[in-house]
Amino acid sequence: MEKLTTNLTVNSDETEVSHGRIPSGLIKGWNGIVFWFATHDRWDSDRHEAAVKPLIDKLIYDSEDHGVRWVKTRIAIPVWEQYCQITLVSFRVRDAG
Repeated sequence: MEKLTTNLTVNSDETEVSHGRIPSGLIKGWNGIVFWFATHDRWDSDRHEAAVKPLIDKLIYDSEDHGVRWVKTRIAIPVWEQYCQITLVSFRVRDAG
């Protein structure tokens, strides 16, 4: 399985999703490993979630290497407008053992 590359646009659940990584602390209250996911014209929350959730799950799956894994610590949708929906997700590194 290929690793998810950041700062790209991919097709997930028949929806175009832009995504990338944000430096820790750039957004107040968002620390650790922080990613953003954006959809457009997905006013329906179920369709937005169906497109974004597999990408978040893939990040967690890809992180499981060398005895550590990422644990989701926070998720929010700070932007929800008709033509732009953005989800933020933060993770922390946890020892798998």
